[in-house]
Amino acid sequence: MPQPAARSSASPASVCYTRCPAPTPLSIATQLGWVEAVFARHGLEVNSIRDAIDPKIRQSHFDHHLEWSFRQGGNIPPIWARSSGRKSRIDGLTRTYEFQAVITLSHLGIRQGADLKGRKLGLPKRPGDSSSRARKVSPLPA
Repeated sequence: MPQPAARSSASPASVCYTRCPAPTPLSIATQLGWVEAVFARHGLEVNSIRDAIDPKIRQSHFDHHLEWSFRQGGNIPPIWARSSGRKSRIDGLTRTYEFQAVITLSHLGIRQGADLKGRKLGLPKRPGDSSSRARKVSPLPA
């Protein structure tokens, strides 16, 4: 398991943010310039992870490897990052109406989480891909 990186400085010169493409309060605040204005009052520059040219920086949307960064979006990337050893922390959640499910065949009789006990669960395998996105949006092979 990768070790979380130690902070290289006690106070940053800039911060990075990322968000999912769905409408969020952070996306509205960014479009209106509020995020940049608040951080500018503290002498901090704000950079978008999603708008970065470098793919290694954009990868932090999924794996949270950049120091002094924050995000608003779905729950899968933070859970994945934390389980991989990142020091991700949830400060708050925004309720979005989305569907997440384990889908089974009706004849298997699985109706609730407890019915999964002792069952096998299939997940797609993407060798060399550390992002959770491939795992959550890719269908299982038939």
